[in-house]
Amino acid sequence: MALKVIGEKYLGDESAQRRFLREARAAATLRHSNVASVLHLGRTGSSYFYAMEFVEGETLEKLVRRSGWLKVNLALEIMGKWLPVWQQCILPEQSSPGRGDRASLWNSS
Repeated sequence: MALKVIGEKYLGDESAQRRFLREARAAATLRHSNVASVLHLGRTGSSYFYAMEFVEGETLEKLVRRSGWLKVNLALEIMGKWLPVWQQCILPEQSSPGRGDRASLWNSS
């Protein structure tokens, strides 16, 4: 299991809390083999969190850092796996590379 918790610096920011909750609820509706399923959305004190399945694998960010430029065939394969997600318009801004997310949303194995 993996937990995503809203950052401490955003606890007082109602807009950030709404975005976090919207992301969690949207992700919970998605069922796709390349996306970790959301199992629970909760609150403890003034902080929100959601629990999701842990997906073993390398993040896209780490793959690019390790390999440099991706070969065209691999890039197309990755895009093909993400296409159903993009079509559902559910890619939250927090899942973009470099944001410090710890959950792998794409399974490279």
